Amino acid sequence: MKRIQNAGITLAAALLLSTAAMSCATDTVIDSVASTAEAIGKATEYITPEQEYYIGRAVAGTILENYKVYNNASMQAYLNKICRTIAVNSDRPELYKGYYVAILDSDEINALSTSGGHIMVTRGLLGCALSEDALAAVLAHEIAHIHLQHSVKAIKSSRATEAIKSTA
Repeated sequence: MKRIQNAGITLAAALLLSTAAMSCATDTVIDSVASTAEAIGKATEYITPEQEYYIGRAVAGTILENYKVYNNASMQAYLNKICRTIAVNSDRPELYKGYYVAILDSDEINALSTSGGHIMVTRGLLGCALSEDALAAVLAHEIAHIHLQHSVKAIKSSRATEAIKSTA
C-alpha cells in the first residue's frame, strides 16, 4: 500500500512539474508571439511625410560622409528649378520640406534620391548629360523613386523580415 501511495505522490509531483513546465513554455510562446506581432505591427506602421523627410535626411547625411558637395550655386539653382517644374506636375507636388537637389563632387556617373525629397546628382553625370531634357529625365527618375516610396517600402520590408527572423 505504501508503494502505491508513494507512486501516487510521485505521479502527482510529475504532473505538477509538467504543468508548471508547460505553463512556462506557454508564457514563452505567448511572449514570443506578442513580440513578433509588435514587430510586424511596426513594419506595417504608417510613416508620415515628416518621418520620411528625417529618414531621408539621415541617409543623405551618411552619403555626404563619403562625398563632398560640389559648390556651384548657379548649376544647383538650375537643377532645383528643373526639379520643381517636374514635381509640380506630379502626384506629389508638395513634400514636407520640398524637393532639394545637391551636386556631389564625384566623377562617377550617378544620381540618387532618399525619402523626403533629397536628390543628389554627381558632377560626372552632369558632364554626360548633353541637354536639359537629359537632366530632366534623370531628375524625373529620382522623383519617381520618392513618389513610389521605394526607400520607405525597403524599410518596411526590412522590418518585416527581421520580425519573421525573430520567430525562428
